[in-house]
Amino acid sequence: MALIEEHKAIVRRLAEEVIQGGNLGLIPELFAPDYTPHDPSNPTRRGGIAGARDFIAQLQEGVTDVRYTIEDLIAEGDKVMYRWTLTFRHTGPMMGILPTGNSVSFGGVDIFRLAGGKIAESWVYADALGMLRQFGVLPPPGPPPS
Repeated sequence: MALIEEHKAIVRRLAEEVIQGGNLGLIPELFAPDYTPHDPSNPTRRGGIAGARDFIAQLQEGVTDVRYTIEDLIAEGDKVMYRWTLTFRHTGPMMGILPTGNSVSFGGVDIFRLAGGKIAESWVYADALGMLRQFGVLPPPGPPPS
């Protein structure tokens, strides 16, 4: 039971101190050197500590008023899963998209595998389509075909 709570604490630090708080210096403490990400919306995403740092830094570019909320946190064995909501104001270039000034809110689910007290692997499922719609890059969904 203690190991599961330790795993949850590591993932909570990632959410609260790194993603919400912007402390990229904690990444080597939280991620394994051979960390492997799985992200269907970003299949070329790099692994390792440098890849984790680059990905999180990219998330923080061009945004202000960031709120990253863990909605659910569940752990079993060597895995931790959380459902999250990310809210921010789009105030600068982000992923090649010029600033819109829009307030953006979308969610997702991340699953982490931990080994040796560090995040060794992750699976990310985020509502990237919803985020792009809020940027104005994609139109809102239309009526269903008749």
